[in-house]
Parts: sequence; structure tokens; C-alpha cells
Amino acid sequence: MPSGSTGTSYAQSLSASGGMQPYSWSLASGGLPPGLTLSGGGVISGIPTSVGTFNFTVRVTDTSSATATQVFILSVSHALAITTVSLPPGKVGAVYSQTLAAAGGHPPYTWSLRTGALAAGLSFSSLGTISGTPANSGTFPFTVQVADSTSTIAMQVLSIVVMLTNAVSNVSAANYAATLAPESIAAAFGTDLATSAMPVTTLPLPTAFNGTTVKVKDSAGVERLAPLFFVVPTQVNYEIPTGTATGRATITITSGDGTVSTGIITLTPVAPALFSANGDGQGPAAAVAIHAKPGGVQTHEFLAVLDSTSHKFVVSAIDLGPADQQVFVLLFGSGIRGRTSLANVTAAIGDVAVPVAYAGAQETFVGLDQINLGPMPRSLIGAGVVNVILTVDNQTANTLQMDIK
Repeated sequence: MPSGSTGTSYAQSLSASGGMQPYSWSLASGGLPPGLTLSGGGVISGIPTSVGTFNFTVRVTDTSSATATQVFILSVSHALAITTVSLPPGKVGAVYSQTLAAAGGHPPYTWSLRTGALAAGLSFSSLGTISGTPANSGTFPFTVQVADSTSTIAMQVLSIVVMLTNAVSNVSAANYAATLAPESIAAAFGTDLATSAMPVTTLPLPTAFNGTTVKVKDSAGVERLAPLFFVVPTQVNYEIPTGTATGRATITITSGDGTVSTGIITLTPVAPALFSANGDGQGPAAAVAIHAKPGGVQTHEFLAVLDSTSHKFVVSAIDLGPADQQVFVLLFGSGIRGRTSLANVTAAIGDVAVPVAYAGAQETFVGLDQINLGPMPRSLIGAGVVNVILTVDNQTANTLQMDIK
């Protein structure tokens, strides 16, 4: 016998054959579910009010007083209802998946979209799952329907709010300028960029780490995955991929939980930026002085030292030494290797022009550029704290300092 549900109308006609009609029906033993009755015409009907399994025996009698009995079992469940009453918001470009829930009635359930429409990119399965990647923002109201195995239906009005993706700021990791160059090191700042803080410790650098990826779509419409240096929820450091065209580029960062953040950067052939000792693009240069002494002996010293009081790096005075000694300074930066020619790279320490022996990729570290200056002019002896100014193809890098005894 078909099952019923509380609060839902139920009607089932019994049938018999043989004997002499008409038939008369009655309850021989047991009890119907509360709320249901058996008519003399053999119809069980009403609205069940209690949940359970009910066993009863029905008797049918013909006009000759011949009788027959039949045992029936009728199961009554709670009324079918959709228990999902709200849905979490989605984000444009982020994977979305939610499964609706129902209770009562008689499973299995079949779901469908009755009215309204989902955001473009989302679909609704017969299993009650809304999934996909929303392509547009807004509020999308709709009505869903669920049907159980008895074709009983329930409906629920729902809506999904689709928000724009998170904004992310992309700058040079050396001097925090907004203009970058292909193969330079970039730093992205935002929220929900990663699910946890994880340093990258492998080479070659991965293009996916702890679920986070960075895609760079250049002005030619080509999208490339970027190598990753550093991944935390609020910052991701990455290299602008080799071959990226100059001009306006879109950065898309996808976190391990599917959160998408986007930003726009401007790429030029060169975007000279120097690393400072404190990592903020200011103050003492992150640089090394190489002392070339007679007999081929070389020693080196850093141009900055950690101050125990401020816990920051300060300039450390270097000595240019006697006349038979030459001193070279190695600066480190990014966005420089795309220079047109070495002749178009100039440097000045204080007011003194310094020869540039090399300006290009540093061969050990991905994305890092190196500038070799020197030999240092003897006229700088006693200059004290002076500015270091580097110009590449008429673009000047951030100004840093060094100290000369």
C-alpha cells in the first residue's frame, strides 16, 4: 500500500474481484493511522496526523454475505519539506558548490528548478546540488522543488548573492612601485590569498603551492601561471612569467579554498627597483662591497648592519682602502634585465658617477637582478652617508644609501 505523510491528503481505493457485487468494506482488526478512515466503498482517505507503521486487516463482503480479508501495512512519515532555507554567497570566478537538503516524505528525492534562474555559470542537478563558477555578480532569486517517490512535492524560495572577486594590490617586491617588468619579482597584497602560511622551499619554483595559484594575463591575451616564492593569506610573492607582453595585465590569484582575487598591473620592458636591507625599498642598500687586493686576494663586507636598539639595518661604513686596492659594489634588484644595453645603465654614488660593469640577471636566484659597480672612484673617500642612484633606460630606481669612510 502506498505510504503517506503527515499533513498531506491521502486517498487509496481498495479493490476486490469475484463474488457478487456490490461490495461492502470494513475494518476487521488493527487500526488505521490517526486521521484516516475506511469508507464502506473501500476508500482509505484523510490526512494522517501521526508517524509510524500501521498494520490492519480489511474485510470485504459481497451481497451473498461472502467475505474475504486482507492484511495491509501503511507507513506514515513526516511531511516532505525542504530544510535548506538560505544559501551562502558566491564570488565571481570562484568555484561554488552547495547541496540542498530535504526531510520527510519518502526518499529518494528528485530536485528541480521551478522558477527563476541561477547566475550564469551555475547549474542545478536532480540530486539537489548547485555548482559551478559564477560569471556575473548580483542577487539571483529562484524557487526549487523536491519530489519524493510518491510524487509528493515541496517547494522553497531561495536566493544566491554573487559578489565581485576580492581586490589585490600588486607591486614590485623590491621598492613597492606599481610598475613592473617581465621576469621581475612581484608582491601581491590582499585577503584570503592562501589558506595558510607556507614558505616555498623547492626548485624549480612551483606554479601551485598549498592550493594557491597566480595567473598573469598579458596585453596580448595570453595567460600564464606564475612561479611562486612565498604564500600567506595576506601576501603572495611571485615572478612575472617569462614571455609576458608589456602593457596592461590582469593578475588572478586563486586560493586553496577557491577564493579568487584580481588586480591590474602595468608592465614595461624595464622597471628598475633595488632591494634595501630592511626590505622596504628605503634606507641602506642590500649590497656587498668586494675588496680586490694585491695578489688576487678578495674580501667582502655588507653595506648594512643590524642595529641592536632599533632592530633595523643601518648603513655600515666601508673603507676604500689604500691606493693599490680596488673596491666594487654589488647591488641587487629586479626589473632590470630587460635593459636595451649596458651603456644605458648609469649609476651615481653621491655626486660621483660610478662605472657599471654588469646589469642583468643574477644567475642563482629566480627573478633577481644584479648590478656590479666599480671600481669605486677614490674621490669618494670620506664622503660619509651618500645616496645610490641607478638609472636604466632613462628610468630611475628607488634611491638607497651607503656609507663611505
